[in-house]
Amino acid sequence: MPSKARKSSASVSASLSKRAAPAEKLATARKSGAKALEPVAEPTSTSKQERCLHLLARPDGATLSELVAATGWQPHSVRGFLSGA
Repeated sequence: MPSKARKSSASVSASLSKRAAPAEKLATARKSGAKALEPVAEPTSTSKQERCLHLLARPDGATLSELVAATGWQPHSVRGFLSGA
């Protein structure tokens, strides 16, 4: 079986030294007038946590069984969310 050619450690270290540090990349981007990143559009679906909070915000609140049905979580997971919320 033919062996794969490997890069020597000298060539690997030389290629690593050519890379710019993150701070240098940022400074270069600022100097070049690069455009700022545009904000990403928010997802259309709501998270399970948001669903729980929406149900709890109702005037009558929500029962544990309603929260379990809305999220698909186990009852102990819903209670854990409520204790951290």
